[in-house]
Amino acid sequence: MLAFAALALAAGIALMAIDPADNGFGTMTLWIAPPLLLAGFFLPIPAINGSGNFARSMRKDWQGQRLKHIAGLLVFATSLLTYTSTLEPTASLWDCSEFIASAYKLQVPHTPGTPLSLLVGRLFTMFSFGDITNVAWTVNLMSAFFSALTAGIAYYLIYHLCGTVGAPEGKHTYLLRVFSAGGGSLCLAFSDTFWFSAVEAETYGPACFFLVLILWLIITGKHLAEPLKTRRLVLIFYLSGLAYCIHPMCLLALAVLPFTWYTHNRPLSVKHVVLTLSAGLAIILIINRFVAVGIFELAFSFDRFFVNQVNMPFYSGALILSLVLLIISRAIIVRVRSAKAYVCAAVFLLLGFTPYLLLFIRSNHNPPIDEANPENLAMIKAYMNREGYPSSPLLYGPYFDARIVAVNIKKQIYFKAKDGYQVAGSLPKYQYDARQTFLPRLYSNDPVHIEAYREWTGLNPHEKPTFANNLQFLFTYQLGHMYLRYLMWNFAGRESDVQNSSWLKPWERSAASHFEKARNQYWMIPFVIGLVGAVAQYRKDLKGFITIATYFLITGLILALYLNSPPVEPRERDYIYVGSYIGFCIWIGLGLYSLGAAASKHKGGLFAAALMAVWVPAWMSFQNYNDHDRSGRTFQVDNAKNILRSCAPGAILFTGGDNDTFPLWYVQEVEGFRTDVRIM
Repeated sequence: MLAFAALALAAGIALMAIDPADNGFGTMTLWIAPPLLLAGFFLPIPAINGSGNFARSMRKDWQGQRLKHIAGLLVFATSLLTYTSTLEPTASLWDCSEFIASAYKLQVPHTPGTPLSLLVGRLFTMFSFGDITNVAWTVNLMSAFFSALTAGIAYYLIYHLCGTVGAPEGKHTYLLRVFSAGGGSLCLAFSDTFWFSAVEAETYGPACFFLVLILWLIITGKHLAEPLKTRRLVLIFYLSGLAYCIHPMCLLALAVLPFTWYTHNRPLSVKHVVLTLSAGLAIILIINRFVAVGIFELAFSFDRFFVNQVNMPFYSGALILSLVLLIISRAIIVRVRSAKAYVCAAVFLLLGFTPYLLLFIRSNHNPPIDEANPENLAMIKAYMNREGYPSSPLLYGPYFDARIVAVNIKKQIYFKAKDGYQVAGSLPKYQYDARQTFLPRLYSNDPVHIEAYREWTGLNPHEKPTFANNLQFLFTYQLGHMYLRYLMWNFAGRESDVQNSSWLKPWERSAASHFEKARNQYWMIPFVIGLVGAVAQYRKDLKGFITIATYFLITGLILALYLNSPPVEPRERDYIYVGSYIGFCIWIGLGLYSLGAAASKHKGGLFAAALMAVWVPAWMSFQNYNDHDRSGRTFQVDNAKNILRSCAPGAILFTGGDNDTFPLWYVQEVEGFRTDVRIM
């Protein structure tokens, strides 16, 4: 089933990408490609329980627990209705305009490309039925749809976990699980960051869907017996490859796979925890570095050798590499039967990266938006490796006052010439003096950054930073200001929408002034309920707690540590850590269940618990609605059109950053407005 899915996906991609009707939708694309793509997405689902038993088991589960599924559908419908009513009618600021224009004509956006999002986005643009003014709304609807699906899957995940921290199943506990799962999942749906991304054309809606889906498959798959468990493993890795084609953060759910499955029927020990969690981190590192990027680097190295040294045609090396990998995989499966499941998982992980063929094919068509031009192996290697972006040190590196003592060659940069691959230049590797440190945080030598470093750490002009200053910046800015503040925004309260605004304390006034917006007061109630849920899970299901805590930390604090963000950002970055907020909402659901279980022992307690599960997300929705309602917001596109109107016929317009450029691309590429102006 998975093999058919992968073949259908590849065929659908080829048909959509090669279709010459760049400004419309040809007959072949409209009638053949979408069903193939949908088959590639949904054919793997029967592999969860086995193709023969899947429909039967779903029907039996519906008949036995109808209320549970009705509540899950209500969570999805409520979320989707809320997002649709607050959906932005046109393109938003930042990357949204670029994404809509790229999805509409299948063009090439900035790295790492998100090709699966582009394919799904193009499917959604077909619902505009030729009305170019509705294209942006339909792509925004894609985010709303997948965000609502995420809330629905979160409901089922919370419902499942409630069974591990509560009493044996009974009428009261069944109802309590339904209300608690509904409350926790709706808290996610109405949380500040999640709602913000759900009403604009971004990758975070589909990315959260895959993130929670993979987490749900991992947690519920530990109970399966063979051969269903092996099928589930292969499915998880196939979906992980597809998910990377939406956003690399989806891989972070794999961190809990070894621990959750290995320790399921084994006694818990420190050794098991350390080894399995280390294995989970290793899986993420291997896929992120040696598969997602390494496979393109390896393909280019093979091709460069066979083209430059053996005088074979272009792409012959990539074909030979594919055959070598196929032969090795087949040999391992035949000779080492115990490794069959892992080899199949690796193969289907690679098949999940098939959507990247889209960028390769479309770049060769030279569309107007063709960022980094990944039209051959040399360029797509650089595209995947993000060689156009600066890097930041992670474990060891310089202070901002370190001096460069030598410049070496980090790697050669190649381009495709007529007779082979030629050297275009090189990436530099700097060597610094002794002013270096472990875990460098104060590393940037940008004068604006240095000034900000000194403000955050209290360093005087010309005073040299120390390791203590390094740690001070780490805890106060990178972990405190750039993560914990965002967490409290979502579950305690938000001061305003002014950049760098703080979270709102319970004793601070809740009413907004005339000049304030997005002043949302939750009195820390969701935050406290989440802490109650974490404590309850720790006490009653330690293995489950380690699973959710690992997921929560790796998508939150550990991710903040890894990103090593600079001291000046052009906008708030709370959306980066949305996976962490999903983990906390799981604890909110468990907290509602624990509080409800305690209250239900008293008369009227079950009613009070149900009321709490409804009131908490309802209050969050009430507080957040006015600042998340974008139903009449058209400023950014109006501004872009006004800029283009001001240009003379045939003008060349030089622009700056994303918000200066991307809306202009949208109105030209989608709405066909003032295409005579050249945007530089």
